[in-house]
Amino acid sequence: GSSTDLSVEVNLSTFGSGFTTLVDWGQAGGEHLSSVRDSVTNELPNRNRSNLTDYRQALSQAQASLDARAQALDGSSCKIVLWLTDGKLDVDGRGDKPATDAARVELCQPGGIVDGVRADGVTVIALALMTSEGEGSVTDLDRQRLQAIAEGTGGGETCGTVPVNDSVSNGAF
Repeated sequence: GSSTDLSVEVNLSTFGSGFTTLVDWGQAGGEHLSSVRDSVTNELPNRNRSNLTDYRQALSQAQASLDARAQALDGSSCKIVLWLTDGKLDVDGRGDKPATDAARVELCQPGGIVDGVRADGVTVIALALMTSEGEGSVTDLDRQRLQAIAEGTGGGETCGTVPVNDSVSNGAF
């Protein structure tokens, strides 16, 4: 962001059953970056208690925020989501019930949410902060599904149109 031709901006949001912006858009430096760091240190540790992990909220709302910011700037921007999650897709409290299965379809069907994010030029970099301990813990399949959301495939899982078309944004897991 030190180049006069490049402006790097960042915001910080969380998701669970909903989507909350903790720090709005601003330059990735100076006072704004200090606000982001303070929020990460002081607010994020208390936000890991949601009993739901709705990936639809995360991706749809992040995409909407990025689109709104791009419009406010001039309409052209590079859009990246650094997506950290400590939970598997779970919209009904157990992660293995009909509502969660339906959410997975909504995300991953061809032309679904993930294809829309890719087609909008949003690169998703997903980091799984998941443990394999305790009730409702994640499995290798849950990690593969998160990888498939970011990259198109993960293990034996797929998400969105596969293979990912060269004309849309790719992600990383």
